[in-house]
Amino acid sequence: MVQTSLTYGMSPLSGVGFALFGNYLALAKGEVEEGYRYVKFALSLMKRMPSIAHDSEIMYYSAHTRIRVEPIQSAIEHYIVAQRGAMASGAVRNDEANDLLQKLGGARAFAANLSIILAVDGPI
Repeated sequence: MVQTSLTYGMSPLSGVGFALFGNYLALAKGEVEEGYRYVKFALSLMKRMPSIAHDSEIMYYSAHTRIRVEPIQSAIEHYIVAQRGAMASGAVRNDEANDLLQKLGGARAFAANLSIILAVDGPI
């Protein structure tokens, strides 16, 4: 999709391709910084060519890589916005996935904060 978009021009769906390619680079290949660049480009495409049908997908997929680079609270906010967009566009599958990851991310942040508290204060 990335190659097609670069060859023939961008479409509202191009952002999804760039976000997925960014995830592949960051999460599968270990090239986090390069993948993050593609994710940021996908988000900028979303702002230039908004599409109620695809914006929630772009937000959802880009949050996966953002968790690796940005504070987890930022990524969770991304999942929340993506969930709202999915509900507005009727993308139930994306809505459910965003809800699950938002809860898992919240649990992960809670566990990280709890481990810091236990390290400082000792066992409860």
